[in-house]
Amino acid sequence: MNFERLLYSSDSIYHYTKLATALEKILTTGKLKITRCQLTNDPREYQAWNPLTSVPKNQTNFNPQVFNELKIESFRKFKILKNNSKLVCLSQNLNNRKAPVPAFIKYRMWSQYADDHKGIAIIFSKKALCSAIKLKFGKFVFSGNVIYKNNHFFDIEFNGDRLNEEGYIKEFFVKQRQEIFFKKHVDYRDESEYRIIVIDEKSEDFFIDIKKCIIGIILGDRFPKIYFPIISSFCEKYKIRAWKLTFWNCRYNLKEFGSDI
Repeated sequence: MNFERLLYSSDSIYHYTKLATALEKILTTGKLKITRCQLTNDPREYQAWNPLTSVPKNQTNFNPQVFNELKIESFRKFKILKNNSKLVCLSQNLNNRKAPVPAFIKYRMWSQYADDHKGIAIIFSKKALCSAIKLKFGKFVFSGNVIYKNNHFFDIEFNGDRLNEEGYIKEFFVKQRQEIFFKKHVDYRDESEYRIIVIDEKSEDFFIDIKKCIIGIILGDRFPKIYFPIISSFCEKYKIRAWKLTFWNCRYNLKEFGSDI
Protein backbone atom coordinates (compact mmCIF):
# COMPACT_ATOMS: atom_id res chain seq x y z
CA MET A 1 0.00 0.00 0.00
CA ASN A 2 1.44 3.41 -0.94
CA PHE A 3 1.76 6.02 1.76
CA GLU A 4 -1.20 8.17 0.64
CA ARG A 5 -3.57 5.22 0.60
CA LEU A 6 -2.37 4.14 4.04
CA LEU A 7 -2.51 7.58 5.66
CA TYR A 8 -5.91 8.53 4.21
CA SER A 9 -7.55 5.11 4.33
CA SER A 10 -10.86 4.65 6.14
CA ASP A 11 -9.21 1.66 7.83
CA SER A 12 -6.46 3.83 9.34
CA ILE A 13 -7.18 5.12 12.85
CA TYR A 14 -4.79 7.22 14.91
CA HIS A 15 -3.87 7.02 18.57
CA TYR A 16 -2.22 10.23 19.80
CA THR A 17 0.07 9.57 22.73
CA LYS A 18 2.90 11.00 24.79
CA LEU A 19 6.53 10.36 23.91
CA ALA A 20 7.30 8.26 26.99
CA THR A 21 4.08 6.25 26.74
CA ALA A 22 4.74 5.42 23.10
CA LEU A 23 8.42 4.52 23.42
CA GLU A 24 8.52 2.92 26.86
CA LYS A 25 5.17 1.14 26.89
CA ILE A 26 3.12 0.72 23.71
CA LEU A 27 5.85 0.23 21.10
CA THR A 28 8.23 -1.58 23.45
CA THR A 29 5.69 -4.09 24.77
CA GLY A 30 3.42 -4.29 21.73
CA LYS A 31 0.44 -3.80 24.05
CA LEU A 32 -2.17 -1.06 24.41
CA LYS A 33 -3.99 -0.31 27.65
CA ILE A 34 -7.77 -0.29 27.46
CA THR A 35 -8.72 2.37 29.99
CA ARG A 36 -11.73 2.57 32.28
CA CYS A 37 -14.36 5.11 31.31
CA GLN A 38 -14.08 6.71 34.76
CA LEU A 39 -10.51 7.82 33.97
CA THR A 40 -11.34 9.94 30.91
CA ASN A 41 -11.29 13.75 31.00
CA ASP A 42 -14.89 14.24 29.85
CA PRO A 43 -17.34 14.93 32.73
CA ARG A 44 -20.12 13.24 30.75
CA GLU A 45 -18.11 10.06 31.15
CA TYR A 46 -16.39 10.31 34.53
CA GLN A 47 -19.40 11.67 36.45
CA ALA A 48 -22.27 9.45 37.65
CA TRP A 49 -25.61 9.19 35.86
CA ASN A 50 -28.93 8.37 37.52
CA PRO A 51 -31.35 7.34 34.77
CA LEU A 52 -35.05 8.06 35.13
CA THR A 53 -37.21 5.17 36.34
CA SER A 54 -40.73 4.50 35.19
CA VAL A 55 -43.42 3.74 37.76
CA PRO A 56 -44.41 0.06 37.65
CA LYS A 57 -47.57 -0.57 35.66
CA ASN A 58 -48.43 -3.47 37.91
CA GLN A 59 -49.47 -1.78 41.17
CA THR A 60 -50.49 -5.05 42.89
CA ASN A 61 -48.59 -5.31 46.17
CA PHE A 62 -46.63 -2.19 45.21
CA ASN A 63 -44.39 -1.08 48.07
CA PRO A 64 -42.81 2.39 47.64
CA GLN A 65 -40.02 1.63 50.09
CA VAL A 66 -39.03 -1.59 48.34
CA PHE A 67 -39.26 0.16 44.96
CA ASN A 68 -36.95 2.94 46.18
CA GLU A 69 -34.43 0.36 47.41
CA LEU A 70 -34.55 -1.35 44.00
CA LYS A 71 -33.87 1.99 42.32
CA ILE A 72 -30.87 2.68 44.56
CA GLU A 73 -29.45 -0.79 43.85
CA SER A 74 -30.05 -0.31 40.11
CA PHE A 75 -28.19 3.02 40.18
CA ARG A 76 -25.30 1.28 41.95
CA LYS A 77 -25.08 -1.47 39.29
CA PHE A 78 -25.36 1.09 36.50
CA LYS A 79 -22.55 3.16 38.04
CA ILE A 80 -20.27 0.12 38.30
CA LEU A 81 -20.82 -0.72 34.64
CA LYS A 82 -20.32 2.85 33.50
CA ASN A 83 -17.17 3.43 35.57
CA ASN A 84 -15.52 0.13 34.76
CA SER A 85 -16.36 -0.32 31.09
CA LYS A 86 -13.19 0.05 29.04
CA LEU A 87 -12.58 2.14 25.96
CA VAL A 88 -10.02 2.94 23.29
CA CYS A 89 -10.28 6.42 21.79
CA LEU A 90 -8.85 7.05 18.34
CA SER A 91 -9.05 9.66 15.61
CA GLN A 92 -10.17 8.81 12.08
CA ASN A 93 -9.91 10.38 8.64
CA LEU A 94 -12.94 12.30 7.43
CA ASN A 95 -13.83 12.20 3.76
CA ASN A 96 -15.97 15.20 2.97
CA ARG A 97 -17.05 16.40 -0.47
CA LYS A 98 -14.38 19.06 -0.88
CA ALA A 99 -11.27 17.30 0.39
CA PRO A 100 -10.24 14.57 2.85
CA VAL A 101 -9.49 15.75 6.39
CA PRO A 102 -6.55 13.66 7.60
CA ALA A 103 -6.60 12.52 11.21
CA PHE A 104 -2.87 13.06 11.65
CA ILE A 105 -3.12 16.85 11.22
CA LYS A 106 -5.01 17.78 14.38
CA TYR A 107 -3.32 20.80 15.96
CA ARG A 108 -5.08 20.53 19.33
CA MET A 109 -4.70 16.76 19.49
CA TRP A 110 -0.93 17.10 19.09
CA SER A 111 -0.91 19.73 21.83
CA GLN A 112 -3.27 18.03 24.28
CA TYR A 113 -2.60 14.33 23.88
CA ALA A 114 0.86 14.09 22.27
CA ASP A 115 3.18 15.96 24.59
CA ASP A 116 2.90 19.40 22.98
CA HIS A 117 3.93 18.01 19.58
CA LYS A 118 6.82 15.94 21.02
CA GLY A 119 4.78 12.73 20.99
CA ILE A 120 3.60 10.20 18.43
CA ALA A 121 0.43 9.27 16.60
CA ILE A 122 0.36 5.49 16.18
CA ILE A 123 -1.61 4.29 13.16
CA PHE A 124 -3.69 1.16 13.65
CA SER A 125 -5.75 -0.88 11.25
CA LYS A 126 -9.34 -0.38 12.40
CA LYS A 127 -10.33 -3.85 11.26
CA ALA A 128 -7.35 -5.57 12.90
CA LEU A 129 -7.66 -3.69 16.20
CA CYS A 130 -11.41 -4.32 16.52
CA SER A 131 -10.86 -8.00 15.74
CA ALA A 132 -8.08 -8.32 18.33
CA ILE A 133 -10.22 -6.75 21.07
CA LYS A 134 -13.28 -8.83 20.17
CA LEU A 135 -11.17 -11.99 20.17
CA LYS A 136 -10.05 -11.27 23.73
CA PHE A 137 -13.29 -9.92 25.25
CA GLY A 138 -16.09 -11.51 23.23
CA LYS A 139 -19.62 -10.31 22.67
CA PHE A 140 -19.56 -7.20 24.88
CA VAL A 141 -17.23 -5.30 22.52
CA PHE A 142 -18.74 -2.51 20.43
CA SER A 143 -17.25 0.11 18.14
CA GLY A 144 -18.29 3.07 16.05
CA ASN A 145 -18.13 6.80 15.34
CA VAL A 146 -18.77 9.31 18.10
CA ILE A 147 -21.70 11.67 17.45
CA TYR A 148 -21.31 15.28 18.61
CA LYS A 149 -24.24 17.18 20.11
CA ASN A 150 -24.84 20.68 21.47
CA ASN A 151 -26.01 19.43 24.86
CA HIS A 152 -25.35 16.67 27.36
CA PHE A 153 -28.94 15.72 28.02
CA PHE A 154 -29.73 12.03 27.97
CA ASP A 155 -33.07 10.34 27.67
CA ILE A 156 -32.82 6.84 29.08
CA GLU A 157 -35.20 5.27 31.55
CA PHE A 158 -35.21 2.11 33.62
CA ASN A 159 -38.31 -0.06 33.29
CA GLY A 160 -39.75 0.00 36.83
CA ASP A 161 -41.40 -3.39 36.30
CA ARG A 162 -38.04 -5.07 35.64
CA LEU A 163 -35.75 -3.67 38.33
CA ASN A 164 -35.81 -6.91 40.32
CA GLU A 165 -34.91 -9.09 37.29
CA GLU A 166 -31.48 -10.68 37.37
CA GLY A 167 -29.30 -9.23 34.59
CA TYR A 168 -31.74 -6.47 33.63
CA ILE A 169 -29.36 -3.57 34.33
CA LYS A 170 -26.59 -5.00 32.14
CA GLU A 171 -29.12 -5.75 29.40
CA PHE A 172 -30.35 -2.16 29.67
CA PHE A 173 -26.77 -0.83 29.66
CA VAL A 174 -25.88 -2.74 26.49
CA LYS A 175 -29.05 -1.56 24.77
CA GLN A 176 -28.29 2.08 25.67
CA ARG A 177 -24.60 1.94 24.74
CA GLN A 178 -24.98 4.46 21.92
CA GLU A 179 -26.32 7.12 24.29
CA ILE A 180 -23.78 6.30 27.00
CA PHE A 181 -20.55 5.92 25.01
CA PHE A 182 -20.96 7.28 21.50
CA LYS A 183 -22.20 10.82 22.14
CA LYS A 184 -20.04 13.77 23.16
CA HIS A 185 -20.42 17.52 23.36
CA VAL A 186 -19.91 19.38 20.09
CA ASP A 187 -16.79 21.05 21.55
CA TYR A 188 -14.99 17.73 20.95
CA ARG A 189 -16.03 17.47 17.30
CA ASP A 190 -12.59 18.15 15.83
CA GLU A 191 -11.29 14.93 17.37
CA SER A 192 -13.23 12.93 14.73
CA GLU A 193 -13.29 10.10 17.23
CA TYR A 194 -13.68 6.43 16.53
CA ARG A 195 -14.25 4.48 19.73
CA ILE A 196 -14.00 0.84 20.80
CA ILE A 197 -15.68 -0.08 24.09
CA VAL A 198 -15.72 -3.16 26.29
CA ILE A 199 -18.72 -3.35 28.63
CA ASP A 200 -17.37 -4.81 31.86
CA GLU A 201 -17.92 -4.78 35.63
CA LYS A 202 -14.29 -5.42 36.60
CA SER A 203 -12.35 -2.43 37.90
CA GLU A 204 -8.89 -3.34 36.57
CA ASP A 205 -7.48 -2.08 33.29
CA PHE A 206 -6.67 -4.53 30.50
CA PHE A 207 -3.98 -4.70 27.85
CA ILE A 208 -4.46 -5.86 24.29
CA ASP A 209 -1.73 -7.25 22.02
CA ILE A 210 -1.47 -4.83 19.09
CA LYS A 211 1.65 -6.17 17.34
CA LYS A 212 -0.38 -7.16 14.27
CA CYS A 213 -2.54 -4.03 14.37
CA ILE A 214 0.13 -1.32 14.00
CA ILE A 215 0.51 -0.12 10.41
CA GLY A 216 2.48 3.13 10.81
CA ILE A 217 3.86 5.90 13.03
CA ILE A 218 3.65 9.70 12.77
CA LEU A 219 6.22 11.73 14.71
CA GLY A 220 5.25 15.15 16.03
CA ASP A 221 6.86 18.43 14.98
CA ARG A 222 8.94 18.58 18.18
CA PHE A 223 9.82 14.89 18.34
CA PRO A 224 13.44 14.74 19.66
CA LYS A 225 16.02 13.60 17.10
CA ILE A 226 17.88 11.66 19.79
CA TYR A 227 15.14 9.02 19.57
CA PHE A 228 15.35 8.55 15.78
CA PRO A 229 17.40 5.31 16.12
CA ILE A 230 14.71 3.86 18.40
CA ILE A 231 12.04 4.71 15.83
CA SER A 232 14.12 2.93 13.18
CA SER A 233 14.23 -0.17 15.36
CA PHE A 234 10.46 -0.09 15.89
CA CYS A 235 9.88 0.23 12.15
CA GLU A 236 12.01 -2.85 11.63
CA LYS A 237 10.34 -4.71 14.49
CA TYR A 238 6.79 -4.11 13.25
CA LYS A 239 7.62 -4.00 9.51
CA ILE A 240 6.02 -0.55 9.21
CA ARG A 241 6.87 2.91 7.89
CA ALA A 242 7.11 6.16 9.84
CA TRP A 243 6.62 9.81 8.91
CA LYS A 244 7.72 13.08 10.51
CA LEU A 245 5.55 16.17 10.70
CA THR A 246 7.27 19.54 10.47
CA PHE A 247 5.60 22.89 10.82
CA TRP A 248 6.97 25.42 8.39
CA ASN A 249 5.58 28.65 6.96
CA CYS A 250 2.32 28.24 8.92
CA ARG A 251 1.46 24.78 7.67
CA TYR A 252 2.25 21.15 8.37
CA ASN A 253 4.53 19.22 6.05
CA LEU A 254 4.90 15.46 6.12
CA LYS A 255 8.08 13.62 5.17
CA GLU A 256 8.84 9.95 5.34
CA PHE A 257 11.12 9.04 8.20
CA GLY A 258 14.64 8.35 6.99
CA SER A 259 14.57 11.02 4.32
CA ASP A 260 16.16 14.43 4.83
CA ILE A 261 14.25 15.54 7.93
